[in-house]
Amino acid sequence: MTVRSIAASQTWQLRHALLRPNEPIDAADYPGDTDASTLHVGAYADGSLVGIASVYREAAPGEDDEAAWRLRGMATVPTARGRGHGSELLRACLGHVARLGGRRLWCNARTPAAGFYAHHGFARRGGEFEIRPIGPHIIMERRVTSADESLGLSPDPVAERVVTPRLLLRRWRPDDLDAFAALNADEETMRTVGPSRALSREESAQALDALAGHWEVHGFGLWAVEERDTGRLIGRAGLWHPPDWPDVEIGWLLASDRWGKGLATEAARAGLDYGFTHRCIDRVGSIIRPGNVASERVALRLGMRLAGDTRWRGNPVRTYTLTRADWEASATRADSSGLRPERC
Repeated sequence: MTVRSIAASQTWQLRHALLRPNEPIDAADYPGDTDASTLHVGAYADGSLVGIASVYREAAPGEDDEAAWRLRGMATVPTARGRGHGSELLRACLGHVARLGGRRLWCNARTPAAGFYAHHGFARRGGEFEIRPIGPHIIMERRVTSADESLGLSPDPVAERVVTPRLLLRRWRPDDLDAFAALNADEETMRTVGPSRALSREESAQALDALAGHWEVHGFGLWAVEERDTGRLIGRAGLWHPPDWPDVEIGWLLASDRWGKGLATEAARAGLDYGFTHRCIDRVGSIIRPGNVASERVALRLGMRLAGDTRWRGNPVRTYTLTRADWEASATRADSSGLRPERC
């Protein structure tokens, strides 16, 4: 069994089936699902999603506690109950809350589940109340301490280092700052991403912290892209989960002097292979600025389909998507990353 971060949309099917079966599917889309601080986690057994949980920065009703977090949408499929999945999901949520400075975790627990929460250090607060049409509930809460910071997601060694024919894709290191800042200081490289300008060293340091932080929170993220022949850091590529976007995104950025060599496609394909075989993602998107013809060509070579034009973070963007079914059927699935298949 492994516990991984997942996109909000990956929780909806189980939320609807297990927690909101008599309501429309829209009821499984909770307020705060796409907030930057929210974490969604899934428990996988033999490649199948068998349990889910989410945590939100939210105070209990009638309170104004900035250090309070809410646990919500926790559920395990009936055939997987009693095997520790719920405990591991709860541990991952506690670790996330502790690392972000939270000091209290609370939930509206269904009355029959109160014993589970009590076993994990939660205490009952107040009396029983009804949430229609679900049934009786009790508020349960637990103090979060620095000792909980060590709790977290299951490690995924596959994500740490992926080798393709010409590239090494790996996690970021603190000593990457010099090369990363040099990459971001090139106007041509940065023309179609972020603020559409070169970044200062301080801005690059902040961006590097954000990249590393995404790995800590989600267990995956954009890789540092090294050229194998030279050992040079030439960009970033892979999967990431923008907090204000519903899907996991596949992204890529390479130094302008490495454009036109198929390296972005090679790196991005490894990210898709990893996402569909090891993260059990059902759909991946790509957000591209209008006029970035080269990136649109990469998306098409990956087998992605144009989803439409919209606005994101105040800018017009063009979006592409690829589903697992299309990826499995596509000739672009070359497994250039050499990833070992895993059943999802």
